[in-house]
Amino acid sequence: MYHWLLAASLGRRNTIVLGGLTFLASDAVNGGAVNVTMLILGRILLGLVVGFTNQATPIYLSEVAPPKWRGAFNTCLQFFTGIGVVAVNCINFGTAKQSWGWRISLGLTIVPAAMMTIGALLISDTRNSLIERGKEEQARESIPKVCGKDCDLEAELTELKKASDVAKEAKREPFVTIFERHYRPHLVMSIAIPFLEQLRGINIIAFYAPVLFKSVGLGNDSALLAPIIFGLVYLASVLVSTCVVDWYSRRFSFINGGI
Repeated sequence: MYHWLLAASLGRRNTIVLGGLTFLASDAVNGGAVNVTMLILGRILLGLVVGFTNQATPIYLSEVAPPKWRGAFNTCLQFFTGIGVVAVNCINFGTAKQSWGWRISLGLTIVPAAMMTIGALLISDTRNSLIERGKEEQARESIPKVCGKDCDLEAELTELKKASDVAKEAKREPFVTIFERHYRPHLVMSIAIPFLEQLRGINIIAFYAPVLFKSVGLGNDSALLAPIIFGLVYLASVLVSTCVVDWYSRRFSFINGGI
């Protein structure tokens, strides 16, 4: 909830910047940890980072992406997450025999953290976020950057204001509105989809793959190599999804993934 409030008050871009700075702090604490307390503190900071970025980044991408490429833009987020998973597993495999290997694994995340922070500082906030916070002139200046110089500036601005007004109206009594019969299917699906996705256990396999593979009898090297194979298959699947999500439909991709 606090991530949503921050995004609403600070804007999508500033929320990503804040997440990046917290990411850097998490890397410094984890990489330089001298006791378990520091490791726990680093993981808490990392949890905040995940909250910041998982909330703000998909919204940012959706609001700046052209409609015909919106699905691909959002799927690219998962694609680069997959690259990170494979990279981390390769680093873990390469440093496993060193007593200081865990510091390398935790400390090297400072590279993507720095890239995310610097990248966020170089981009402008979304038009929708600027309108929500009453920064109309800045929104007007940012429209050509997204839509191109040939777009109808006033029409686009009017549409953004209308959408913002509708969103503000809906927020007046959100906990009453969401339980209305008309929105009941949306409520059920918004809870059921992430719940069932987590219940299938894929995140447990992704996060604890070395431990799981070692527990079924694989050697230490094999247990570290198996997550790399898992990550490559995941990466290939996301790449296929990125290519087809805008050609077909979200529903087709969803059903295909379920099967």
